[in-house]
Amino acid sequence: MMLLQSLQHEVRQALAAYKDSFALIAVDIDFLIRYSMRLTGDQTNCLMEKVTSFLKREFHPHEFFYKHGLDEFYVICSPADNHFALKLAERVRKRFRGQRFADFFGDGFRNTRMSFSAGIAAYPENGGHDKVFEKASVSLYAAKAYRRNQAVAFNDYQPAQPPRRLYNRQAYVEVISGGPGKDGRVRAEIAAESAMLWEPQALAASDDGRIYIADQNNHQIVDYNGRTMSAVLGTGEYGAGREGQKALKWALNKPTGLCVSDDNLYVTDTGNDTVIRCHLPTQSVNRAAGSGQSGYYNGGNAADARLNKPGGIAADCRGNLYINDIANNIIRLVTPDGCISDFAGNGRFGFNGDGGDALNAAFNEIYGIGIDEANDSLYIVDYGNHRIRRVDLKTRIISTVTGCGRPGYSGDGASALDAMINCPTAVCGAEGRYIFIAESANHAIRIVDLRHGTIHTLAGGCGIGTGVNEGIADFRLANPNALAVTGNKLYFLDGANNRLCRIQNWIK
Repeated sequence: MMLLQSLQHEVRQALAAYKDSFALIAVDIDFLIRYSMRLTGDQTNCLMEKVTSFLKREFHPHEFFYKHGLDEFYVICSPADNHFALKLAERVRKRFRGQRFADFFGDGFRNTRMSFSAGIAAYPENGGHDKVFEKASVSLYAAKAYRRNQAVAFNDYQPAQPPRRLYNRQAYVEVISGGPGKDGRVRAEIAAESAMLWEPQALAASDDGRIYIADQNNHQIVDYNGRTMSAVLGTGEYGAGREGQKALKWALNKPTGLCVSDDNLYVTDTGNDTVIRCHLPTQSVNRAAGSGQSGYYNGGNAADARLNKPGGIAADCRGNLYINDIANNIIRLVTPDGCISDFAGNGRFGFNGDGGDALNAAFNEIYGIGIDEANDSLYIVDYGNHRIRRVDLKTRIISTVTGCGRPGYSGDGASALDAMINCPTAVCGAEGRYIFIAESANHAIRIVDLRHGTIHTLAGGCGIGTGVNEGIADFRLANPNALAVTGNKLYFLDGANNRLCRIQNWIK
């Protein structure tokens, strides 16, 4: 992390020296940890030396920055603009994808194809020198959120707005911590406004109003108590925890989901294909599901099961856990006695099943899930189908509650079933009357009023951006990816902006 901050400082200093137009390309190697877990430290260094040599050669003669031990690179093109830089990044990205960087490690790596994501911003097109750095970072995180292996240029142009109907124009967005172009880690208790995150992915609220954050790239879980933030689980370095270790000694690998039930914090340790349970009063940790071997297997005992990239997780009042098993494209159920079974999904990609047993339904990549106890409902984000689906927890009948299945932005003020939503990533219920939806591609948070079946925009939906504390009508988001409600407060992660935000007066 210190290397990354030093690299960013070096790049910012270099940008300050440019007086003519320039473009900044921020590059991040996709899924490097997955490769590193199969290699020794020396092999990883060797791999990155080959990657660095290739990128230096391909981006020559433009200014190039890289720090050993990291997988992030920066390229300054001068004079240039977003259009030129995007064409350059795309050309290099396509050639990069065709390389076999790891084939010298043996047959197991012979067909390995690596990719990278890139974010781009330009001066003066996107503002001053510091703004260019921030917006290139936002674009990079957006590219990673759009399934990676992409290059995205920041677009300050605000397209004609869809016919938004804001649910409550008097609401106000407050930034609690973090910000665009700011990466950091919570090491000790710190005032929330000074805390920094690194690609946070999930939120959970406890009964006492605490907010827990899955800080993915820091491989840790952070607690926000209303004033300060502190680490509660994870060492801050990727790895795999061992039975008997306490919470701050337990290593995680890219956690992307979490929920709180009674005194237990459940975390999907996605990179390790497990779900872990942390008993908050004692800080004791153990595996709740997943053997640590990737795959598909139930086998009765949840700790012996095989999961494949578990993501979202939710718990009901009866002690049941629901796990989004992403790569298997199903929802798993873990009962209080530790037995695991399939709950929803037949494993096939597509769309069908509405009106029948959830086990027979097909999804097109599940993202977040959320429990609504008041309605006995499990809400499922069907990302690729651009829908929010509901499973009745009593009957297990599945249905669509939001989205017509076509990607887009429409429907505000009318039926939620007829509305177009675009790449939803998170969902949560509130008071048995509302559903909140985070839409990454629309950079918006929508709200569904279940009493009337109507949908509105709560925040965003006016183009990608880096909004500051301001009225809700003008606040611009970048790939919101997590939601949590406690009382009359809605918390959300503004993902590509690396920040935690709050809307306190969302209720009319």
